[in-house]
Amino acid sequence: MGRHTVTGLLTTSGRKFADWLAAYRLFSQERVDTSALLSAVSKSMLAELPPGHHLVVGLGATLVRKSGKKIQGSGWRRDSMGPAFCNNFIWAQRFIEASAALPSSSGPSHAHMIPITFAHAPTPPKPSRPTGWRGSCASPSCSWTRTWSPSPWKDP
Repeated sequence: MGRHTVTGLLTTSGRKFADWLAAYRLFSQERVDTSALLSAVSKSMLAELPPGHHLVVGLGATLVRKSGKKIQGSGWRRDSMGPAFCNNFIWAQRFIEASAALPSSSGPSHAHMIPITFAHAPTPPKPSRPTGWRGSCASPSCSWTRTWSPSPWKDP
């Protein structure tokens, strides 16, 4: 059924004509305090780390597909699962995850990656230009190269 939304979930579960208020309240609020959950995981992971070993952390980004255009932090992102010969764009939110490596034995060995943080990482807004900034030619021969004028509509 089309998009994966709360409305689609309720419709396919046979609750099309029932009251949807409780379901929307359930999905509109954060149900789990992820910082408290992951802090407990990281404390127990540090206790398991053998003495004399360094903490090795891996960092990765993930995209969570969204369908609503007004969701905070969502935007057009490059789909890493798309084909190599084409850039596919999806509407999604970006999250950064850090995982700590817990070695399975002493010495060189495999390690288990345990998530220790998961944070929303929206694209920062583009900074605005200062008032009166004109031109972008980098050549010194341009007459309008990076000049300041009192008004952006008047020639210097």
